Amino acid sequence: MIKGTTKLIKQMNKSNILSIIYNENSTSRAELAKKTKISKSTVSLIVDELIQEGLVEETEVGNSTIRGGRKPIQLEFNPVAGYIVGLEIGRKSSLCILSDLGGNVHKEEKIKLSENSEEKIMDEIIEALHGFIDRSGQGCNIIGMGIGIPGITDIENGMVCHAPELHWEKLEIGKIFEDEFKMKIFIDNDVNMAVLGEKWFGAGSKYSDFVFISIGIGIGSGIVINKKIHRGSSFTAGEVGYLVLGREALKHDKYTYGQFGYFESVASNLALESTTNMGCDEAFVRAGGGDENCKAAVERILDYLGLGIANIISILNPEALIIGGSMSGKNKEFIEPIKERVSKLTPVTSIIKPSDLGEKSAIMGCIATVLTNTYGIELY
Repeated sequence: MIKGTTKLIKQMNKSNILSIIYNENSTSRAELAKKTKISKSTVSLIVDELIQEGLVEETEVGNSTIRGGRKPIQLEFNPVAGYIVGLEIGRKSSLCILSDLGGNVHKEEKIKLSENSEEKIMDEIIEALHGFIDRSGQGCNIIGMGIGIPGITDIENGMVCHAPELHWEKLEIGKIFEDEFKMKIFIDNDVNMAVLGEKWFGAGSKYSDFVFISIGIGIGSGIVINKKIHRGSSFTAGEVGYLVLGREALKHDKYTYGQFGYFESVASNLALESTTNMGCDEAFVRAGGGDENCKAAVERILDYLGLGIANIISILNPEALIIGGSMSGKNKEFIEPIKERVSKLTPVTSIIKPSDLGEKSAIMGCIATVLTNTYGIELY
């Protein structure tokens, strides 16, 4: 029991020290001891271990204190100590990247998928990934793979519970990929991956509590509370597509995970496209150009988005609500009308802003989840 406790404390101290080195451009052993309140001797032992593992490097000598004395050796994180594969799976295509530990993308490819059975799609992805890794030349240096999936996932067991777009249900994708690629595999819902991406590199980096909402073919969200993703008791927290905004929803048959919820049926890209018989981007352009039908359709979508987002803000009171997804990609001007509607509907305040990473939010989150789970690094 004591040994286990000692080991755990050492690992926590190591993760804490590595997190500080990772998040700061440069620091020293003395500064680490001061910030962590860990003894200088323990800090030195842990730092030496991190240097041996290649994760930390000693760099130039820093400035001495006011009292003089020996100048401290500076420490920096080594981003090329390893590499990570990120995979964002979509209905028609998947995006694959190779990143170093600092989030610098070294290789990127798009995998086109045929709309076949579950087995065919899986085979296509695995075959393409093998080729991608071989061409990267970093196969032996890859520490793990993060996978973003459009559906409900059980991250503890590496299972896709429901992914209607891919016709996957109760699929043990974690085990399949671990057996195939002989590396650590971390999966999550693609919107939760986007939350991590925004927290690491994007619009969520300044906030401890925020919501990311993705508006595309459907609508989903990821929730960060006290710097941690809130997942719910059955990993379904953030399924805001099932928000109900009117009594007419009661006329619908029972909503299930295999179909669109009420909110996304009235406020998504698909809702706008079905009303205007044209693509979402074109509908926004025509609405801006004075087309009355498109203008009315866009206003209706904005009304429903305002209602839904006002409810989310009223319930969660986040510091910020970040809007991403394909609808916001080329139409960031729609953020202001949403802000106006939300301000009328709730006295609860929150900063509403667009995603900084756009379509790269989820794939960067795939990299971040491997980094945080492998080394215990806190991205703050």
